[in-house]
Amino acid sequence: FWERIHHLKDVGTPATTTNPLAQACISMATCMLFDRYPSGLFNPARASKVSLVVEAMKKLPSSTMPSNMVLTAKSTMPEACSAADAGSNDLRGFGFSELSGTLDNWQRALCAGPEEPSWGGNYDPAYQPQQQALTLGLTCSFACELTGRQMPVASLRSLASDIASTSDFVAAYCKAMPWFERAWHAAKDVKDLVTVASSS
Repeated sequence: FWERIHHLKDVGTPATTTNPLAQACISMATCMLFDRYPSGLFNPARASKVSLVVEAMKKLPSSTMPSNMVLTAKSTMPEACSAADAGSNDLRGFGFSELSGTLDNWQRALCAGPEEPSWGGNYDPAYQPQQQALTLGLTCSFACELTGRQMPVASLRSLASDIASTSDFVAAYCKAMPWFERAWHAAKDVKDLVTVASSS
């Protein structure tokens, strides 16, 4: 748990200051760690709600005191995430290239092997169960939104219910969406993304 919250606070949040979609993803992933699933974060018109989570993250103690950081996060982040609930999402309000690139990056993290050239020799997969559950949960949420559906909270929870379940879900996704096809990357427009989402 500490590794995830530390990474999201010290790496993810600073790296997304100029990317509204990425910042919404970091905010949602953070909230998922605390079993909170605010709706409406994936909507450019509701950036202020994303900011509630981001600012709460910035206020956490330094990661040099891991226990203090985790305990503070557990006592403050659930409230911040609940306050960020904003209604409906609008993924299509973000740019196509952002959506395609984000989904492609997540697929690489889940499905690509160390021989994949785009790693540039720095193999950095999502291999830890909690990391996999967050990445696949966000992927499934995007796929549902693109096809006009909503990812049930119960389904998101089931992705992280236990290590075996997470592994099975990831294996099923990578089988249905082989990395070598890079379907998200190959999409030419949002309509193509919807087609891919429908088959994933």
